[in-house]
Amino acid sequence: MAGLSGHELRCTLISAFFGDSAFANVASQVKGMRVAADDIADAFAALWSANRLFSGTAARFPAEPAFDGLGLPMHIWY
Repeated sequence: MAGLSGHELRCTLISAFFGDSAFANVASQVKGMRVAADDIADAFAALWSANRLFSGTAARFPAEPAFDGLGLPMHIWY
């Protein structure tokens, strides 16, 4: 995937998981609504992560989270 722009790489990953026309289908549905392409890609990333959480295949980074001043864990699920 070398040589691809960030947007092209994200679209390639979206297509691999959600199907070849997924990004274009969403983009056509929000056309004229002032939704940026990176916002669509971000929504797919959130959906991918939610699916992994639901299916029990998600991972946490870092594996052992740090905690903030309120004692809340600071980590990212993906």
